[in-house]
Amino acid sequence: MSNNKLSAAKSLNYNQASLSVFAILKSIFGRCKKESLEKANRKELIALLKLDDHELLDIGLRKSDIKFVQSLPLSVSSADKLNEIRSCSKYL
Repeated sequence: MSNNKLSAAKSLNYNQASLSVFAILKSIFGRCKKESLEKANRKELIALLKLDDHELLDIGLRKSDIKFVQSLPLSVSSADKLNEIRSCSKYL
């Protein structure tokens, strides 16, 4: 293999490796950002727990729904799950 081809192959491997590392870091930071936003959303659920049962039923929720959503892993969107629960609610 000529020096030019060898140099090009090394450069290609280096570029692939740096793209792979970049993709991994981007994924990690993206997940951290998403979890941070979800933690903030979960804190907002406390305000919903302060509503009385009638107020919650007006929006199609029960306290047990909110407590259930709070117990889910941070990888699950609390807003999406509450909307899913509300859409299935017989109270609306």
